[in-house]
Amino acid sequence: MKTIRSGIQSLLSFVLLATLFLSMLPTPVSAAYELRLYTSSGSNTTTTSSKIRVYENNGTLYAPLRDTVKKLGYSFSGSIEDELFTYHKYTVTHNGKAAIFWGSHDMGYQIETYTVSEGSSPNNNKVYEPPMQCQQESDICQLITSKYTGPIVYDGTLYVPVRQLAEALSLKLNISKDSGKSVVSLTAPISTSM
Repeated sequence: MKTIRSGIQSLLSFVLLATLFLSMLPTPVSAAYELRLYTSSGSNTTTTSSKIRVYENNGTLYAPLRDTVKKLGYSFSGSIEDELFTYHKYTVTHNGKAAIFWGSHDMGYQIETYTVSEGSSPNNNKVYEPPMQCQQESDICQLITSKYTGPIVYDGTLYVPVRQLAEALSLKLNISKDSGKSVVSLTAPISTSM
């Protein structure tokens, strides 16, 4: 009888912890927000638009990196790197520029940009750096999760805060209202070369 009671208590504890964890994850907000992407072709004045599914977490709107990049027509690559820790690295190239989104769930994600002709270096422009607490004179660091506002992984997909995404990919960001929805528009600059 004690074994059954102990098993039920363990199951209830697991369900409670899982519920608390899931409540911290972003939730779909398609009823309140709409993300629209706009692209123009260089010689044409034709503008195409796409809608992207968005997520909201603690007042921040997130867009899926891979889906957004594909719909913008930008080059996208991803890899897994092993250094001090294993992390994911995603590189987006567009109009002679590159943006790198790299990190892990445990260490957070960093966003950097650079000009392709100059190559990546320690002097890359830092769009977002995760807040870390490091031991003195050591490479051992820990993510300060209470201050982290960068990209997150949800349902196996990397989502990036829309403002950080706009800055990293040189997109024009505009927010307006339409039929009670907040419409977030990201507009790609006209490509000078393909």
